[in-house]
Amino acid sequence: MGIGRRSARLVLAACTGILGGLSLMLAISASGHDGGSATSSTLATSAGLPVHVEAELSGLDYTRQPTKEYLPCTRPTEPANFTFYSLGPEVAGMPLVAVLRDCDTPGKEGPIRANSVTYVYGVAIGLPCVDTTVDGEGGCSPPLSVTSEPLCEISPADYDFGRDSTNLTLRGTTGASFFGGSRLELYAGETSVAVAGSDPSLVRMAVDALRAEPDSAAPADPISAREQDGDLPAPAPGALTGDLPCTDPTYESGGG
Repeated sequence: MGIGRRSARLVLAACTGILGGLSLMLAISASGHDGGSATSSTLATSAGLPVHVEAELSGLDYTRQPTKEYLPCTRPTEPANFTFYSLGPEVAGMPLVAVLRDCDTPGKEGPIRANSVTYVYGVAIGLPCVDTTVDGEGGCSPPLSVTSEPLCEISPADYDFGRDSTNLTLRGTTGASFFGGSRLELYAGETSVAVAGSDPSLVRMAVDALRAEPDSAAPADPISAREQDGDLPAPAPGALTGDLPCTDPTYESGGG
């Protein structure tokens, strides 16, 4: 399967889990979209650790209604209209150091659009980190990141770059492996959840620690320590084939 324009951004995100890491993720979040604006702030976890919050919100109309292909953007201080996942305030001794809320309007050239919530663990923004140089291009790769995206906007049927295993069962739901297990995707309800890192064994461990944040929570809210969920929900009908509309009732409550 080829890489369409709609899936190009997600494929790029898949590469960041191995090659570009945090520096490329931030480049995507802070890039100059037409009419866009970047905001950042700091929050603290229940353990008092500072967490960087970065948001790129581009040309938004917060009052518009969902369409078949897109959800309205939400601010980082508002609950998202899709379920998003984290690993809690820390995992395997690595603290949560950044929350990235990325959302923009589709470009005029085609429906490429970012709409995600990402939690980054183990490498603080602006601090020294391990250089991951590939073909002369360096990057700062965090040990772990978790990115949630609505399956009505991007589904596994839209891309296959780097995918080396499909139809996995991860946490009781359908999943897939990319780049030798350095990125694992889980398709839970109406959300695609990607866990990425440089160590496949650490990525697999993190899958077991995934938890859904409450529907009432905003990405910018501090998160507290609590146990992870049990099995994750099965994919919503049509979610794996690109046939789940963003007008589906599953999104109306603001989450899963």
